[in-house]
Amino acid sequence: MAFIDICMLRAGPQDLPASRFLFVLMLVIYIAISLVLSLIELEMPIAAVYTGLDVVLVLALAAGMFWVSDKWNRFNQTATALLGIGTIFNAAAAPLLLWQQAVADGENPMPLPSFMLLALMIWNLVVIGHVIRHALSTTMFWGIAIAMIYTFVSMSIFRVMFNAPT
Repeated sequence: MAFIDICMLRAGPQDLPASRFLFVLMLVIYIAISLVLSLIELEMPIAAVYTGLDVVLVLALAAGMFWVSDKWNRFNQTATALLGIGTIFNAAAAPLLLWQQAVADGENPMPLPSFMLLALMIWNLVVIGHVIRHALSTTMFWGIAIAMIYTFVSMSIFRVMFNAPT
């Protein structure tokens, strides 16, 4: 599967078909997985808004890159790649969050699931950087730097708007 290859840094967004159907399919799956993930810690109305904002931010990242670089022909594949890898990482995080929640006493989360979530987040940053690198034809350094800025801004927005963990 191409999305797994992207997560393993063996493929880039350009290896996905420029398909509107695939984009919409990944958007729907991403929304579903993100909503389920949000429901672990948030009530339904807030989780729905949280998920909607998350989708807007992912698509804004893709659109912003191409607005600056004027490479709009790459938007579909890049947005599809970001949604696809986001779906994979969210699906991988869900059992870890549930595990952490099940064993944590609230103040002292269990170190193993917390460490695994941190490792997953770091790998997610690397993969987003990899996608950005290919999308903008830049270096991995700049791809990861942009991914880190995007993640910091996203987490800050979520923290301010929802006063919730990210």
